[in-house]
Amino acid sequence: MTRPVRWTLVVLLLWGGYWALLPWLDCVRSLPSNPFGMVGICTFGIAVFSSPGQWGNVVVAAIYIVAAAWVAFWRRSGIPT
Repeated sequence: MTRPVRWTLVVLLLWGGYWALLPWLDCVRSLPSNPFGMVGICTFGIAVFSSPGQWGNVVVAAIYIVAAAWVAFWRRSGIPT
């Protein structure tokens, strides 16, 4: 894989991770007060707000970020990069 293709793929994967995490980020920014308490509410949900939680978005974004790191740093032996 050539270097420009590799870095284009890394940027696209990171961009996908951002878009996957965006609903969770909007939830954290919309709730006032203690931001660390809001992380739990937005991630796992709470019955008072009838929010289902955004834990799936966090998992998908983490998968995108891990895939981007793997593409960026994985080198196959014998193939020049």
